Amino acid sequence: MTGATVRKTAAGQPMPVRAENEPCDSGLDDLVGRAIAGLLPAASDPERCLAAQLLAHVSWSAGTPLVAGLLRDPDPDVRIDAVRTVKRTRDPSLAALLIENLQQDPVGEAKVEYIEALQALGAREALPLLLELVAGRAHEAGVGWEDVVQDWDDWLDVQVAALEAASELSAAGGCPKAAVAAILAALDDPDGQELWAVATRALAKLGDAGCTVLIELIDDASPLNRKRIAAALSASASPAAAGALARLGRDESAAVRIAAIRSAAVLGHTDICEAGLEDLLPEVRAQTIEALPVPSADQIAKALNDASDEVRIAACRIICGAGRKRQDLSLVSRAQRLLRTGSAFVLAALVDAIAVAEPAQAVDFIADVVNHSSTKPQVRCACIRVLAGLQPDNAVALLSTAAGDDRRDVRLAAVAALGKISQAAIGQAATGLADAAAAVLCAAISGELVEVPEGYQPERDNVIEFVQKKGGQVAGEEAGKGLKIDREGNVVEPVEAEATAESGEPEQPPAAPIAPPAPTSTLEAILAATPSEETPQPRIEFDDEDLAFLELTPSRAVKRKLDPEATAPAHLDVRRLAARVAGETCKPVFVSALAGAAGTNDDELSEACLVALGQISDAGADLTAVQDVIVQAAALPKASLRARAIAVLGNVRSKQAAAAIVCALEDAPGAVRANAVKAALDRDDITVDAGALIADDDRNVRLAAAEFVADRAGEDVMPVLLDFALREDAVHLDRAAQLLAPRLQHAVTSVLEWLKSDDRKKRLVALRLVPQMITAAGNQPAVS
Repeated sequence: MTGATVRKTAAGQPMPVRAENEPCDSGLDDLVGRAIAGLLPAASDPERCLAAQLLAHVSWSAGTPLVAGLLRDPDPDVRIDAVRTVKRTRDPSLAALLIENLQQDPVGEAKVEYIEALQALGAREALPLLLELVAGRAHEAGVGWEDVVQDWDDWLDVQVAALEAASELSAAGGCPKAAVAAILAALDDPDGQELWAVATRALAKLGDAGCTVLIELIDDASPLNRKRIAAALSASASPAAAGALARLGRDESAAVRIAAIRSAAVLGHTDICEAGLEDLLPEVRAQTIEALPVPSADQIAKALNDASDEVRIAACRIICGAGRKRQDLSLVSRAQRLLRTGSAFVLAALVDAIAVAEPAQAVDFIADVVNHSSTKPQVRCACIRVLAGLQPDNAVALLSTAAGDDRRDVRLAAVAALGKISQAAIGQAATGLADAAAAVLCAAISGELVEVPEGYQPERDNVIEFVQKKGGQVAGEEAGKGLKIDREGNVVEPVEAEATAESGEPEQPPAAPIAPPAPTSTLEAILAATPSEETPQPRIEFDDEDLAFLELTPSRAVKRKLDPEATAPAHLDVRRLAARVAGETCKPVFVSALAGAAGTNDDELSEACLVALGQISDAGADLTAVQDVIVQAAALPKASLRARAIAVLGNVRSKQAAAAIVCALEDAPGAVRANAVKAALDRDDITVDAGALIADDDRNVRLAAAEFVADRAGEDVMPVLLDFALREDAVHLDRAAQLLAPRLQHAVTSVLEWLKSDDRKKRLVALRLVPQMITAAGNQPAVS
């Protein structure tokens, strides 16, 4: 089935599913903790890594000592997973151990994780060490590093992480001046890395001290770094930021001016933004009008009169974003003046703005231009979008005409707009427009909206004919001159004429020359008087199967040559899209039209109709009246259509539908069988051997069978689902966790027993499966 399935017990009652963030059953956390504690002493490196990850998903009262032990693990991967658990749980009691590890752990990747964890914990006691790492490698502070020569210096990553953490901790009440000094030392390091992007953001967070330094850096900074300074000042609370932004707003670089204007808009300095409206470059003026918090009518009017299309389009976006009516801009008059000579993109943006600011005048204007042959297609598509939003009384009539347009973008936009209008409740007195739109869509699905062109013939694929020949393949006129082999495996040469000797008897072919013996050494081959030839091989015998295949050699074959720009004709295009749009509405009014179109010879249309019928039936519509068409589709030669039809029949409660589903359970393609298993969910009239299907060769069938098993209430399904989780190196682990989550207590208890097994695979799967089940059950502990 195409929609979501409500899980039920055997008695037909909804199965209780754990709500998100619902507390665990009593004792579950302790059960997980004790199991991990018993596993760790003899666990392998991967098992300890997974155990560290699992501890992040449970709230266990004695879990801190386990995490602390894993932070001291000899394997760096285990330590990294453990510190990530600390970041998730944010246990402040582990801050001292993290600082100790940051000093002593030589692995650079682990150091970055320690720094990020200390930042998450807000551990200000780590600030002195972090500042030393910003300025250098902190050997004096006892920080250890790996001696292994690598392509990448891990300290560079550590420095960036330390800089970000130190600036945040300093801004929260630490030592801003010390942080500023460390950042400046890092920037002045001639052998250091490029830190301007990170450093400017960090300095902006450090109040007046950081802002003062940013202002001092402007004079010697490159245009790129001045842009970074201007962007970073948006996060500064210092009063000095306004003066710096005013200065950067007059910078010679347009990128710097734009960054300064954006930051000034964030901080509320509108006077700096207004200066950008007079800039010589149109991109600066466009960015300025959009950056202004509340542009005035004069500013918008000035932008609409700008010589640059970019600025005018930006003004239209401002009008649309405001979302209020206004008559002071005369937008319809502007649009009428642009109809003949204006830019199509500006006019399309104006149409959107008119719909917001002047909706009453917009309807008449759109009615005049939407279907006019001289109107540019971008403008027509904008008009169609507006009609779908405003939904005036003449919208359906205008869109019906546009749906038959020669341009594909126009007609598809019109069909989509009709679908949006038909979304309202069909049949109510106040929704006559929705009824009319639905009627037009039904006509489009049935092929009545756009007629088939006279003399239309379905286009044949553009193909290249070729035949196989000895040494390659030849196309065109040479195709008929292929190599021929008879039933005995002999090559049949073409005979030009029946040449005969003077005596009248057939001419005998000359005797084949006797091949010289093959050389037995390299020297013999070099000294040979005649070129060497390969030793004759024994005759190859062909059986009947080989000969049947070889006889196909001269036959013609086809090779597809696809046209990437090929488009379907209008009468097919509209029907296919209308079917998809009708399905998205989920309205039963379209069932009859969709069922009629599902039986056409157009496979793409049939599939679209079947998908739409599935969406409508999932919404609760009864398809019994059209089940004959769907059952016929379930027997079509194309497997994808059979699969779609079977999915729809899952919502049809009849003997005929049940018989088709049972038949599909034996179908060859896995997609059909998988949909048949899904269709059997929640049905008492179909028996499925789900246990056997869980071992099916097709992955989709296995997943569907597991879902079928999980739908059945009772503890007897637990072994089957657990076996499903273990299959094929646990490739279905995610889905198994979702299916086991409603039985979380029993499932976790059963899976934790695997930790006592001698089977390493079971132990690893258990450590991966438990956190996924807890997550799927919405049982993650709240982060403090």
